[in-house]
Amino acid sequence: MKCPRCGANLPAGAANCGNCGAKFQTGKRCPNCQNLIPANAAACPKCGAKFGGQAAASPGQNPPKARGSFRWWRIPIYIVVFAVGIGVGCAYMRYSILSNVRSAFNQFMNSSSSQSESKPTASPSSQSESSRQENPDSAGKDSGNLGNYEISILSARRSVDYEGNPAIIVKYQFTNKSNENQNFMTAVSAKAFQKGVQLNSAVIIGDEQYTALDSTKDVQPNGTIELEKAYLVTDTTSDIVIEVTELFSLSDDKLSKNFPVSSLQ
Repeated sequence: MKCPRCGANLPAGAANCGNCGAKFQTGKRCPNCQNLIPANAAACPKCGAKFGGQAAASPGQNPPKARGSFRWWRIPIYIVVFAVGIGVGCAYMRYSILSNVRSAFNQFMNSSSSQSESKPTASPSSQSESSRQENPDSAGKDSGNLGNYEISILSARRSVDYEGNPAIIVKYQFTNKSNENQNFMTAVSAKAFQKGVQLNSAVIIGDEQYTALDSTKDVQPNGTIELEKAYLVTDTTSDIVIEVTELFSLSDDKLSKNFPVSSLQ
């Protein structure tokens, strides 16, 4: 080997130069023959092994790990986290479905029991007449029970929406007979029709008597509230038919009432 300072020829593995006294870094060994070599040597002077421009490793020192190497121990962690996420999601979905089914079943049972308890005993000759009077589907029936709710279609009045288009405001009475808080908007569906076509809801501004948010207020069991809903009118001469049904129900029961637009104030 040659001294990097003066170029003198030195024996392989020399720790210093006998000509100029330069000292070399010690503790570096050739990975092939374990011979001591200068730290900046590109090849071993004893065996000729080349290092590719990298210094040889110190004795007892582990070579640095390549960046980006695969770490297999992460795979079980990823699997566990993924499995836990799926389990939590499935449990929440199952709980949500069971809650909805249980709520619908309880409402159905309460409705069935209340109808059976309130149904009077009648003779065969008067039984059909009595059922027609109690059925909310009877013609002109504007108040009655829809599932766990008692609804009345009270009145209607003229108005205009925020753009000046003709509108009608219908007043309802809502009584909650269920065992939990409910509001008119999520309990029943109140629609208006004109010439057989459903009317759109109207946005009313400037009418101090009209409060659109009343239909969203929760009503406790056995509580009653009067509220109004507004609809856009498409014809100022045709009658308007209001129909109210239970929002989530397999029953065909409904309440209805006609309002002649020409007679409304």
